[in-house]
Amino acid sequence: MKISFGRPWALLVISFGFFAVPAIADSHTPSTEPLYQQVGLLDFMSPYVERVDMARLLVVRSTVNGVIQDMEANLREGRKEITFQTLRLIQNLIIQYRFSQVFFGWTEPRSITSIYTPQTGDSLAKLKTLSENLVKEYGFDDSPYTQITANTFRQMQRLLKQLEDLPLDAKLKAELRALWMPIGETIAVAEQGDRPKTFEKAVPVIRQVRTMYSEFDQISSSQAGFAMIMELQGLTEFYAEFAQVDN
Repeated sequence: MKISFGRPWALLVISFGFFAVPAIADSHTPSTEPLYQQVGLLDFMSPYVERVDMARLLVVRSTVNGVIQDMEANLREGRKEITFQTLRLIQNLIIQYRFSQVFFGWTEPRSITSIYTPQTGDSLAKLKTLSENLVKEYGFDDSPYTQITANTFRQMQRLLKQLEDLPLDAKLKAELRALWMPIGETIAVAEQGDRPKTFEKAVPVIRQVRTMYSEFDQISSSQAGFAMIMELQGLTEFYAEFAQVDN
């Protein structure tokens, strides 16, 4: 069981609004309503998780938010609410849930490393049901040629480019810049899908990012780039579980 109220930084984390995640318009449809519910559950649980887990939670919330924004943009622009692009985003969300079973405490027996607490138990159960309903409603292509590596590393690449212009510690910035080439090379290989050579290329990069966590921890929540660093860490941990990278 993990309760992190004793940590000073935890008192600041009242909701994901702290991380400047884009606000979601209050315009629900039958398709977006379950997604809004997921956002609400994730926001409710945020004060009860530790910092490293917050990064992972932030990534899932960002993915849910991305699906909602895509659906609402489709309607505003006169398209059908759900397009092929929407389905790809939903598939990515389904995969994130599938490879976060241990993290959310959805395995039997429940892992001691999960974010489960007595305060979040009901919310986690509701989130599990909503994630399963996604699979039932939209289906899931279990092809061996999914694009999870490419999609995840593109998001990491985007964050690194955004961090380049921020006033971060010089040593950390140099280490982040050193990730550009291996991440770019991984994306090039990953274009062929999630196959053995893709994992062979990606796993060392994930391990390299993990060695930087101690420096991530030194970044104050008030410093520029904090939310992006957290998202980078969350993407790393999501992919580590997806690719079965040892701690």
